[in-house]
Parts: sequence; C-alpha cells; structure tokens
Amino acid sequence: YCGGDSNSGTVFRIDSATHSLTPWFKDESLAPTPKQAIGLYGVRAKNGWVYFSGPSKSGLFKVKIGANGQPEGGAIPMEPGLCVNDFDVADDGSTYFANGGILFKVSADGVVTPVADPIPWGPSAVVSNDDKTLYWPTRGGSAPQRTSRPPSPRGLFANDQEKVGAIAPLAAQM
Repeated sequence: YCGGDSNSGTVFRIDSATHSLTPWFKDESLAPTPKQAIGLYGVRAKNGWVYFSGPSKSGLFKVKIGANGQPEGGAIPMEPGLCVNDFDVADDGSTYFANGGILFKVSADGVVTPVADPIPWGPSAVVSNDDKTLYWPTRGGSAPQRTSRPPSPRGLFANDQEKVGAIAPLAAQM
C-alpha cells in the first residue's frame, strides 16, 4: 500500500503486516509552502505506477515503480496545469478528477479531455473496481453532500453510493 504525507511531500510505502511506514518517494516541490499549507493531496498506485497530486505544485504526476519496488526516475507530469485535489486511476492508466465544475479525464499518455461540463463541484473522483462507474462527491452551498454522475453514452458512469478507503494498493512487485 502507499499513502501521502501532505506535510512533507513524501509518498510512503505502508507495510500492513508490520504496521510500518517507509519513505518511498519525496519531491520537495510537493511540500507545503508559506502560501499553501497542504503539500500533497491524492496518491494512488496502479499497474506499476504511483500517481499523485498536490496544490503546491499544480498538476497530476506519476512515478514508475521499478523492478526492485523502488521509484524508477522522477515524477512525470501527466497534467501540469490544473489544481488536482483527489482523483482515481482506471485500469488503462487514465485518471479522472473534478476541477471546479468540470470532470476531466487524463489518458495514460497525457491527453486531457473534459468528460462532463458542468457538474456539481466535488473534490474527488473514484473509478469502480470494474472500471464501469465513476463516482465523485459533491459539496458546497447549503445542499447536502452526495455522490453524483455525469450522463455517459458509453455507460462509464452510474449514480450510486460507494465508500472508498484512503489507502491505495501499491503494485504487486513491492
């Protein structure tokens, strides 16, 4: 498993058997700044990559997991301009996130596509285990928080409730 420390810009490897944390990747530019109190937001691991975002360094990034389970190279920008809060990764390596009133998809090779516009504002997105549904919570104003979905002719999205943990499985080779 992996998790992020928003106070240091560090991604940690989590060993659930020993209940220990080990620094796995650190990027000083993802640490908090005097103007931005949070350094690292979302962290996900899937298919040999660790993905992360942070407001101090706007964008969405990924780091390859090497054969030895350690980072291979530095952070690769997937989407370097938008402030990405939390996000999720589909099996094909595409990431999904909400930014303001727009739901975005970033393909594995970095092509950014608005998927739904407008949507109720929400801070996160979650792809279902079968890759057929995208969930995101809405918030703001006096309306109650709820999960929502955009219309989709491809059947990728559905409206449902789903609880999601804060820790993402790290690749099997770790």
